Amino acid sequence: MAMPPNESAMPPVKRPRLEPIIRAILIIGALMVCAVIVLAAFGLRSVAKATSSGQSELERLKAEGKPLTPAEAAPKPVPADQNAAPLYLQAADALAPDKKSQSAMDDQLTGANWNDSAAMAKFRDLVASHQSALRLVHAGAERPYFRSNVKWTAGLDATFPHYSRLRFMARFLSAATAVSAREGRQAEALQILRDGFRMSGHVSQEPCLIGQLASYAIDAILMRSAEYAVSRGELPAKEAHALADDLGRVDFYGAMQRAMDMERAWGLQVYADPSLMDRRGEQGSQSTSPPQESVPAGEVAAHGPLRILTQADQSFYLRGMRQYETEAAVPWREIAAKTDRIDPERDTPRYFYFSRIMLFDPTRSFANRDETLARRSILQAVLGLEVWRQQHGQYPTSLADLRNIGWPVPADPFSGADFVYKVSAGKYLLYSIGRDLTDDGGTPINRLLPRALQKKSAEDAGDLGDIPWMPWRKDVDYSYHFEGPAIPPTGK
Repeated sequence: MAMPPNESAMPPVKRPRLEPIIRAILIIGALMVCAVIVLAAFGLRSVAKATSSGQSELERLKAEGKPLTPAEAAPKPVPADQNAAPLYLQAADALAPDKKSQSAMDDQLTGANWNDSAAMAKFRDLVASHQSALRLVHAGAERPYFRSNVKWTAGLDATFPHYSRLRFMARFLSAATAVSAREGRQAEALQILRDGFRMSGHVSQEPCLIGQLASYAIDAILMRSAEYAVSRGELPAKEAHALADDLGRVDFYGAMQRAMDMERAWGLQVYADPSLMDRRGEQGSQSTSPPQESVPAGEVAAHGPLRILTQADQSFYLRGMRQYETEAAVPWREIAAKTDRIDPERDTPRYFYFSRIMLFDPTRSFANRDETLARRSILQAVLGLEVWRQQHGQYPTSLADLRNIGWPVPADPFSGADFVYKVSAGKYLLYSIGRDLTDDGGTPINRLLPRALQKKSAEDAGDLGDIPWMPWRKDVDYSYHFEGPAIPPTGK
């Protein structure tokens, strides 16, 4: 039987030394702490730099006389007898005093084919029974200012219920124009158009992005009836020239700059009191911004260490708004050529809570502005071309001929040059190259066509194509009135 080994003869067991391991752990820990300190210092330095940059931007805005609060950006009061807004809204009330009656009349206005005699007979009766509304609109169009009851200091909770009423009013004016033109009263038709386009220009006086989009939508509604009126017979030269002059009087670029001033002021209002973001919507906001999650982040950001981060957030916001303010003053073609623009979706840091909510890219609205301007300018030229034909028996060989007789013919805002104009066999083709900045030979953007002519595939629904003058066609069902750009959330 084997005997157990002698324990005293066994070799000693080597135990690991703990000191090196502990030392390594301490060294690694110390390095990590140092790294955190360095990163924190770098972060604080970046935040401090951003905060300083934000303060510098605020000082620069003050020095330039820019409004920094909604009260400063709000339109100045005007005498009651110079304000068109009450008269336009009274006209809308005379047509339809409540939402139900407005909806019913809207269906009638937008669902009829203007080439159908029975439909136009109903329009004639409708217009004849609401002459008081036309008189109110005309009286409003003669006034210089538009001041609605918007509470501008409500900021992100400001409401704009009157815009839907004014678009409704534009549809009625469009129908009234068609009735007058169909019955051979061209001077009356052009006067109604003139009143409508003046109403659109009045709406552009409201310093907010949604106000600009509402103006463009009203313009687009009226443009379809302008196409109809031009097709219905000889145009009186005096009234045609007066309409052409009026079409060029609206400063859409200045209006957009004022709108960006208000958008920035609304944003600064939130940075001054971040808790406003938590209370947003308590008064039933109808602002253009999408609804946000109800979280107390604003209250948290208003106090403590996060206040420093909020200041850096504000600096980034002001940097983005500075870019858009600059772009609001230039044509879309110059913006489209830029490659170093701030993209809020891509460039806003996730920890800039307010910028991620309020900073939005308005450049599509800038393109909508230039499209509205292009369509107005094309109509100015068309009125001149038709008057020239009536006086000379043929269309002029170039647009310069119109300018030589003092007719207003602006350049194409998308090219900076003349609109493309070609005459052949007693007809003409006149168009802008559009927001894709490419000459497509006059092929219209799909959404500008009557619904019956629109292509169905999704790829044809974009903005590729030109903006031509489209003479009215009697073989097409015009039961749909194009209403211009949709009014999307502005991201405020």
